[in-house]
Amino acid sequence: TVFIPLLLLMIVPTIISLLPTFEMPARLSAWAGSILALVALNFTLSVRFPGPGDGTLIGQAVILGHIYQLVSVLLTVTLFEPGFRQRLGSPFVVSELSDYLRWAVPAVFIGVLLLRTLLTATT
Repeated sequence: TVFIPLLLLMIVPTIISLLPTFEMPARLSAWAGSILALVALNFTLSVRFPGPGDGTLIGQAVILGHIYQLVSVLLTVTLFEPGFRQRLGSPFVVSELSDYLRWAVPAVFIGVLLLRTLLTATT
Protein backbone atom coordinates (compact mmCIF):
# COMPACT_ATOMS: atom_id res chain seq x y z
CA THR A 1 0.00 0.00 0.00
CA VAL A 2 2.99 2.31 0.30
CA PHE A 3 5.70 1.30 -2.14
CA ILE A 4 3.63 0.63 -5.26
CA PRO A 5 2.09 4.15 -5.32
CA LEU A 6 5.48 5.66 -4.50
CA LEU A 7 7.22 3.84 -7.33
CA LEU A 8 4.38 4.65 -9.73
CA LEU A 9 4.74 8.33 -8.85
CA MET A 10 8.43 8.21 -9.63
CA ILE A 11 8.34 6.11 -12.80
CA VAL A 12 6.61 8.56 -15.16
CA PRO A 13 8.95 11.55 -14.70
CA THR A 14 11.92 9.18 -14.62
CA ILE A 15 10.97 7.73 -18.00
CA ILE A 16 10.43 11.22 -19.40
CA SER A 17 13.87 12.24 -18.13
CA LEU A 18 15.47 9.14 -19.64
CA LEU A 19 14.16 9.88 -23.12
CA PRO A 20 16.13 12.69 -24.78
CA THR A 21 13.28 13.56 -27.16
CA PHE A 22 11.32 15.53 -24.55
CA GLU A 23 12.03 19.23 -24.16
CA MET A 24 12.85 20.94 -20.86
CA PRO A 25 9.33 22.29 -20.13
CA ALA A 26 7.81 18.82 -20.55
CA ARG A 27 10.39 17.29 -18.22
CA LEU A 28 9.97 19.95 -15.54
CA SER A 29 6.20 19.72 -15.85
CA ALA A 30 6.37 15.97 -15.21
CA TRP A 31 8.60 16.50 -12.19
CA ALA A 32 6.32 19.25 -10.82
CA GLY A 33 3.34 16.92 -11.09
CA SER A 34 5.30 14.18 -9.38
CA ILE A 35 6.29 16.49 -6.51
CA LEU A 36 2.68 17.51 -5.94
CA ALA A 37 1.53 13.90 -6.15
CA LEU A 38 4.15 12.86 -3.58
CA VAL A 39 2.96 15.59 -1.22
CA ALA A 40 -0.60 14.31 -1.62
CA LEU A 41 0.57 10.72 -1.04
CA ASN A 42 2.45 11.83 2.08
CA PHE A 43 -0.69 13.48 3.41
CA THR A 44 -2.81 10.42 2.61
CA LEU A 45 -0.35 8.05 4.26
CA SER A 46 0.01 10.23 7.35
CA VAL A 47 -3.76 10.22 7.78
CA ARG A 48 -4.08 6.49 7.19
CA PHE A 49 -1.03 5.40 9.18
CA PRO A 50 -0.57 7.86 12.05
CA GLY A 51 2.70 7.22 13.78
CA PRO A 52 5.77 8.79 15.24
CA GLY A 53 6.68 10.53 11.99
CA ASP A 54 9.92 10.34 10.06
CA GLY A 55 11.32 7.40 12.00
CA THR A 56 8.86 4.98 10.44
CA LEU A 57 9.48 3.16 7.19
CA ILE A 58 6.70 5.13 5.51
CA GLY A 59 8.27 8.43 6.52
CA GLN A 60 11.69 7.28 5.34
CA ALA A 61 10.28 6.18 1.98
CA VAL A 62 8.61 9.56 1.46
CA ILE A 63 11.78 11.43 2.42
CA LEU A 64 13.78 9.27 -0.01
CA GLY A 65 11.21 10.12 -2.68
CA HIS A 66 11.68 13.84 -2.06
CA ILE A 67 15.47 13.50 -2.17
CA TYR A 68 15.23 11.54 -5.42
CA GLN A 69 12.99 14.21 -6.92
CA LEU A 70 15.36 17.00 -5.86
CA VAL A 71 18.39 15.26 -7.36
CA SER A 72 16.49 14.41 -10.54
CA VAL A 73 15.20 17.95 -11.03
CA LEU A 74 18.71 19.33 -10.54
CA LEU A 75 20.09 16.85 -13.07
CA THR A 76 17.28 17.65 -15.51
CA VAL A 77 18.08 21.35 -15.35
CA THR A 78 21.85 20.89 -15.58
CA LEU A 79 23.44 17.77 -17.07
CA PHE A 80 20.43 16.51 -19.01
CA GLU A 81 19.97 19.87 -20.76
CA PRO A 82 21.98 20.07 -24.01
CA GLY A 83 22.44 23.85 -23.76
CA PHE A 84 24.02 23.54 -20.32
CA ARG A 85 26.23 20.64 -21.38
CA GLN A 86 27.84 22.72 -24.10
CA ARG A 87 29.12 25.23 -21.54
CA LEU A 88 30.95 22.56 -19.54
CA GLY A 89 34.34 21.08 -20.38
CA SER A 90 34.86 18.20 -22.75
CA PRO A 91 31.63 17.26 -24.55
CA PHE A 92 32.57 13.57 -24.53
CA VAL A 93 33.07 13.41 -20.77
CA VAL A 94 29.88 15.35 -20.07
CA SER A 95 27.91 13.14 -22.47
CA GLU A 96 29.20 9.96 -20.83
CA LEU A 97 28.50 11.33 -17.35
CA SER A 98 24.99 12.32 -18.38
CA ASP A 99 24.30 8.91 -19.93
CA TYR A 100 25.60 7.18 -16.82
CA LEU A 101 23.54 9.29 -14.42
CA ARG A 102 20.34 8.73 -16.44
CA TRP A 103 20.18 5.12 -15.30
CA ALA A 104 22.36 5.23 -12.15
CA VAL A 105 20.25 7.71 -10.17
CA PRO A 106 16.98 5.71 -10.50
CA ALA A 107 18.86 2.48 -9.78
CA VAL A 108 20.41 3.96 -6.63
CA PHE A 109 16.98 5.23 -5.50
CA ILE A 110 15.42 1.78 -5.86
CA GLY A 111 18.43 0.14 -4.21
CA VAL A 112 18.38 2.50 -1.21
CA LEU A 113 14.62 2.09 -0.87
CA LEU A 114 14.93 -1.71 -0.86
CA LEU A 115 17.88 -1.59 1.54
CA ARG A 116 16.02 0.69 3.98
CA THR A 117 12.99 -1.60 3.78
CA LEU A 118 15.01 -4.72 4.49
CA LEU A 119 16.95 -3.08 7.31
CA THR A 120 13.78 -1.78 8.93
CA ALA A 121 11.99 -5.10 8.51
CA THR A 122 14.76 -7.06 10.20
CA THR A 123 15.00 -4.80 13.24
